[in-house]
Amino acid sequence: MPDSTIFVLGDNRDFSGDSRVWGFLPKKNLIGKAWIVAWSLDPGVPLKEFKRKLRQDRMFLRVK
Repeated sequence: MPDSTIFVLGDNRDFSGDSRVWGFLPKKNLIGKAWIVAWSLDPGVPLKEFKRKLRQDRMFLRVK
């Protein structure tokens, strides 16, 4: 992935048009700014341990 692009995921998994469909998004095309952390997962914890993987202390916090 080039540094000038981002990978965007939709919020409706199989029914979202996102980077899985149309590829990487050039950063110059961004028109908004993140303002809240909806989900936060610990990349060091396996998915099968989902409850431990969730970083609940970071969820639904405002982005500074």
